[in-house]
Amino acid sequence: MPLNSMPDKIFSETAVLDKLKKIKINKSPGPDMIHPRVMYEVRNELVKPLTILFNQSMRQGILPDDWKMSTVIAVFKKGKKDSIDNYRPISLTCISCKLMESIIRDQLMYYFLTNKLFSCRQYGFINGRSTVLQLLQIFDN
Repeated sequence: MPLNSMPDKIFSETAVLDKLKKIKINKSPGPDMIHPRVMYEVRNELVKPLTILFNQSMRQGILPDDWKMSTVIAVFKKGKKDSIDNYRPISLTCISCKLMESIIRDQLMYYFLTNKLFSCRQYGFINGRSTVLQLLQIFDN
């Protein structure tokens, strides 16, 4: 059975707008200092330019340099605040790049699922196939 092909134009305005509508507005901005709330509020104006930028970036195989940068901050976990062991690093990256990555992931997952390219032993990162379900299956066997 032949595989379905990946679409030539991965990024559609519909997909970009859908992601812009789902932006978590309370998150921190990345190194570009564009706050997610701003992107959410002007999403209708951003759809077309972001779609063009994403498609051009994919065609050329080049990411804007600003998207390759991140700001690393320490976030407190638990325990004593004066102990460095109680902090974990997180990287704040550009929201635009996260949107692009999310659309690519969605397209790849759709392609793999529709073409049945995942093994029946693949668990985790697939809806309805959690690692907990895998553990239950192992115990059942």
